[in-house]
Amino acid sequence: MPAAGPAVCPACRVAFEAIPFQPRPEPGRQPLPAGDAAPCAQHQRNRAEASCERCGVFMCAVCRIEVDGRRLCPPCFERLSGEGALPSAVVHRRNWCGMAFHLSFFSMVPLFGLPAVPAAWWIGIKGLRQNYRLGERISHAAGWTALVFATGGTLIQGLMVVSFVAMFAGKGR
Repeated sequence: MPAAGPAVCPACRVAFEAIPFQPRPEPGRQPLPAGDAAPCAQHQRNRAEASCERCGVFMCAVCRIEVDGRRLCPPCFERLSGEGALPSAVVHRRNWCGMAFHLSFFSMVPLFGLPAVPAAWWIGIKGLRQNYRLGERISHAAGWTALVFATGGTLIQGLMVVSFVAMFAGKGR
């Protein structure tokens, strides 16, 4: 590495000013002192501050991942989050409000939508509860719209049942 000051590139013969790179210290990074301290498995020049609770590998502050009350190294975090074993790392969830929205349209089909009415209600409420619990507003309008349509479906299905009962009760006389 050339010293600081004017220099010439050996490949293209262009003159430039050489400035040595001085990296800023990373937060939590502690250089490994000469002595008995164990080095990090990934960063040999950093002192290990903890060990992984799953595999036992030594980790520095840069590598340590604290999630769900556990200290994990990056490979163990990737493996456990990929398996779905870390609840806070799960990124996929069902859109219950969207499912209820689509089901609520089917609940308004006379007679055939009879089983869809309670399902649309149950799924819509489940979706709204999930949104409130997670503090999200995703598909919130779809959940409320599903409940409104499921109410309409309830009225339609109720009228159909009453009309069939009245029709069959009138034939028996």
